[in-house]
Amino acid sequence: MDENLANIDELSRINEQILRQPATPAKESKPSGTLATLLHNIDLYNLTKSEKVETEFRAAIPALVKMGLFSLFPPEEWMQGNNPGRKFVGQAALEYLQNQ
Repeated sequence: MDENLANIDELSRINEQILRQPATPAKESKPSGTLATLLHNIDLYNLTKSEKVETEFRAAIPALVKMGLFSLFPPEEWMQGNNPGRKFVGQAALEYLQNQ
């Protein structure tokens, strides 16, 4: 299977899993798709520093690059501050972009 297709399948599975979770009272609605999963995983990573979440971040990076997220907010911007999840996303995006 083509690596991009495998990545899309994995990303779809991850997104579906996140979006099936019920909304909390503080978050009555959730954005859909890859961006919603990214935001959810940043919060999760900040709590757990999980390798599973790191894998899910890396799976999302190509789609987020295609959506133009890192043109709007460059990886270096993501790496600033004290948020470990944002920092990891920025580093992973920078590595991905450097390898393209």
